[in-house]
Amino acid sequence: MTRVSHILKAKRDYFDKCGAPDTCWMPYGWRPEQDLLASHFKIPLSSLYRVHSVGGVYLFPRTIWEKGIRYGTPEDLHGCEHNWFCEHSDIPIFLDLNVKVWRKTRYSLLKCARCSISDWRRRDHPL
Repeated sequence: MTRVSHILKAKRDYFDKCGAPDTCWMPYGWRPEQDLLASHFKIPLSSLYRVHSVGGVYLFPRTIWEKGIRYGTPEDLHGCEHNWFCEHSDIPIFLDLNVKVWRKTRYSLLKCARCSISDWRRRDHPL
């Protein structure tokens, strides 16, 4: 939470949307089994949602590492090292919406203002 808007209006959200871009639209508390469209797809366990990659905290079979799959960076920079690893593992990737990982880091108002101004300047002056 490094933006002034986060201090003024705090909200709960899925944290690592860079690692799991499939979740950019997903509101906090959403469950696939309660969604009209997503509930039609077969999922192995309740509250799992199939994605292309996950970031942050995840488990994978040891055989993936033994096959030599390691972290890398996509050439077109469409994601981070977690995206590369998940995409090259050739296994189905599921996001478990039952698991909650909390981050309670707070930043100073000065840092939040600096980050907000930096974001504003980047939007107005594209590279």
